[in-house]
Amino acid sequence: MGGQLVLSLSSPPPVPSLPHLNNHSSLMTHPQSPPLLTAEKSPSRPPLTRTHGHGTKHKEGKQDISNSHAQETGWKEYLCGIFPNKAKLWSRKTVEHPVNSSIMTLLTIFALFGDDIKLCTTDVKADQYFNYVTIFLIFMFTAEIVLTSIGKDDYFLGFFFWLDVIATLSLLTDITYVWDAIQSLSGGQAGDSKLARAGRAGRVGSRAGRVIRIIRIVRLIRIVKLYKHAVETSHIERQHSLVGVGPGETLYVQDPEVDKHTDVEKGGLLSDEGDGLELEPQSRVGKKLSELTTRRVIILVLVMILALQMFNTEQWTTTSNSGEYGLYTLTEYSRSAELDATFNATHQEAYDRSVIAYVEYHKKNGLFGLADYLFFVELPREVIYNELGGLEAPSEILGPDAVKDGVSIVDDLDKPEDLRSQEQDLYTASACYTDMQSPSLGMPAVPVEVCLSSTAVFDKRAQSQLSAALNMGRTMFICLVLALSAMFFSKDANELVLNPIERMIGKMEKIRENPLVAAKMGEEDFREEEEDDAQAKGRRGFLSLRGVPKKAASDPYETVILEKTIIKIGGLLALGFGEAGAEIIANNMKHSDGGLNAMVDGRKINAIFGFCDIRQFTDATEILREKVMVFVNQIAEIVHGIVDQFAGAANKNIGDAFLLVWKFPERDVGRGEKEQVDDPNVISKMADMSVMAFLKIIAAISKSSVLAEYRDNKELSERIPNYRVKMGFGLHVGWAIEGAIGSEFKVDASYLSPNVNMASRLEAATKQYGVPLLISGALHDILTPQTQTYCRQIDRVTVKGSKIPLKLYTVDVSTSRLKLDHTAAGQPRSKGKVRRLREAQKAKMWSHRFSVYTMFENDPDLIAMREHLSEQFLNTFRRGYINYEAGEWRVARDLFTRTQFMLGTEDGPSATLLHYMAEHRFQAPDHWEGYRELTEK
Repeated sequence: MGGQLVLSLSSPPPVPSLPHLNNHSSLMTHPQSPPLLTAEKSPSRPPLTRTHGHGTKHKEGKQDISNSHAQETGWKEYLCGIFPNKAKLWSRKTVEHPVNSSIMTLLTIFALFGDDIKLCTTDVKADQYFNYVTIFLIFMFTAEIVLTSIGKDDYFLGFFFWLDVIATLSLLTDITYVWDAIQSLSGGQAGDSKLARAGRAGRVGSRAGRVIRIIRIVRLIRIVKLYKHAVETSHIERQHSLVGVGPGETLYVQDPEVDKHTDVEKGGLLSDEGDGLELEPQSRVGKKLSELTTRRVIILVLVMILALQMFNTEQWTTTSNSGEYGLYTLTEYSRSAELDATFNATHQEAYDRSVIAYVEYHKKNGLFGLADYLFFVELPREVIYNELGGLEAPSEILGPDAVKDGVSIVDDLDKPEDLRSQEQDLYTASACYTDMQSPSLGMPAVPVEVCLSSTAVFDKRAQSQLSAALNMGRTMFICLVLALSAMFFSKDANELVLNPIERMIGKMEKIRENPLVAAKMGEEDFREEEEDDAQAKGRRGFLSLRGVPKKAASDPYETVILEKTIIKIGGLLALGFGEAGAEIIANNMKHSDGGLNAMVDGRKINAIFGFCDIRQFTDATEILREKVMVFVNQIAEIVHGIVDQFAGAANKNIGDAFLLVWKFPERDVGRGEKEQVDDPNVISKMADMSVMAFLKIIAAISKSSVLAEYRDNKELSERIPNYRVKMGFGLHVGWAIEGAIGSEFKVDASYLSPNVNMASRLEAATKQYGVPLLISGALHDILTPQTQTYCRQIDRVTVKGSKIPLKLYTVDVSTSRLKLDHTAAGQPRSKGKVRRLREAQKAKMWSHRFSVYTMFENDPDLIAMREHLSEQFLNTFRRGYINYEAGEWRVARDLFTRTQFMLGTEDGPSATLLHYMAEHRFQAPDHWEGYRELTEK
């Protein structure tokens, strides 16, 4: 970071107006480096002092909150962003102040039990006082909701916001006149008596009361919130105790780079490690998982409590106790009739009337219309009158059978045994009296207790069927809730923790098998992010037409960051070590121990080695100085990109030079071993691609509008007139040892071989021959015959350290006819799209339907660079070279003299051979064998 992060216990400085500061009271740190809280003295740190209370007044800058800002952040964030940071901080501190928390705890407890305490301990005269307290509760809870919405950006319109609103609104039903008004709305129709309306309202109120009691349980969520707040407060106090912050004091973290001051109330864990105190913020994954788990549990409990009431039969049916009460009544009437020694018709008539009324009101389709109807009755006394008061007695209850064994009054049932015990309600009633009876004839009468009994059986099959159906529904509902709960709980854990870990493990396995795949993983992730961004932009564009604001982007979870970090580390390893270091990475990752061993055995491989060098680099370095790094990287971007497109790989960057490698493809031969393919067609195609890659680099450097800017550099032009960025290229093929070079302190993955040095010597020789590219005879021999026709042999030499003559070839190109490419100049490019385009072109080149040599005839750059050539020139040079090699140097001199300026500019190979022959007076030395020693390295 640019400055030191300082722990300050002093009076907090003014808080700047930051439109994107989501939570002023959360810990703000540098995205790359966590802050260190330390009590060490340092000259660069201010002294540690304390401030009491809850902060001082801060000057607030003007905030430009406009509709455009709302469109950027979303309405939720926009509404929260209306309030200045000082208001947010004050609101949050007010809500979370210990005194306020204690008061709200007491008020919440009263909200839970106040109405029940009122009913248990007081009479109606005390209701008005409870109403005042309830109104005060509503005001306090509403104020808390408003302040929390201002102070916490993630609260407004969130899960707990709506629970608090519902809990607060439920308090309205505790106000007596509000509840009475609700009941009166369902009290009945106009014209009904006051008592009738009150009765119906009471029945409706009893049902509504059950629902209201359930809704009151939502108030329990406030207890959960208070408990969480108490835990967080205790946690913060432990943090403050570690740095010596006393009660009522505020801990501030100052970052000199961004000049932000925030209290560390959401910071996380403070741990004493090393020389200082380090603040470890709570992970977003843990916080999110805890939050989601709390939400799921709350929703689960509320849904279970609310929904299970719907599976109660009392919610759907109306029960009546008239069956039992009426049976007791008629039994009492029967006792009165038995005690009437004079057989007063009044008592018998009263008994008969009660029996007839009882049966008529409770029978199937009777006057009460009960779902549970009377179907069997056993009377205590015989019914004499069959019609009373307009009610006709059913024929079944007339006669002695109704008294002796009981009778059924329906057609489909004969006796109680025809129904299950769960499908019937059986009521019995008895009435006893004392009667004077003689035990035997002639004996005096003695008092004897006589009991009359009656029985009524009701058919409740409808209710039992409804109850069974509700039971089945309740069971299925519980199973569904449990299944959904398990699914959602596991979904949260899977999405936030398990799935990312499994993805990381899978990617680590792939990286262990092939470390170079890490770079492709990064590209795939980048492509997915680009696609997601494009889809999100499309949706936002569609919604913005309707005025819907954009939702602010959320920070990624630690598991996502860790997953991306693994890919980036793997990609950096692949980028740093390259193909040559893949074996080193793979061998180290295959072992589970923590040791690192980069000193592994090398491996012999066959490859094409390319070496390229930036011309006049020393002058450019002296002039460009610090900007020379940008200069080199701009060239490297072109070189590496085109080499990768043509199936090669960059191996080493050596200041002004680059080592490029085309390693022959490998195939798996089993047991984890690989061998290189020896298919001549594959090898020839790769050789063609190496030549074509260097030719395209020559064209790209000449056409680059970025590199063309250096032509206008005044200092470069003064030292090097007509300065152009130019490079030399050398290509050779052969074996090399692939492996690690260095020590435990620094390792480079590269190739050791005389063939690598040969590529370097060929590049150096391009300056001597005046050509941009030199190709060894060994590489020329494996080119396709078609590509060989575009190569010109310019010499045959031996290099230092070797007595084997080497043929030298070049491909004649001139960049004078190429024009600058301004299409991509100044336009931002997506690296992901560039990589994907390169991969597509690479796949196209490896296709069996594509031949690399066709680019000589179809590629516009190659056509333009070879327009200056003529058959006369090539034939004349070829004849001259044959004579040169045969020792006929005078003939060769005449021919080379003609080709030296035949193309309008000097031909470097012709001039070089003329110069060499001139040193020998155009007379071939004795024992001339057609080649010479290349003295320059």
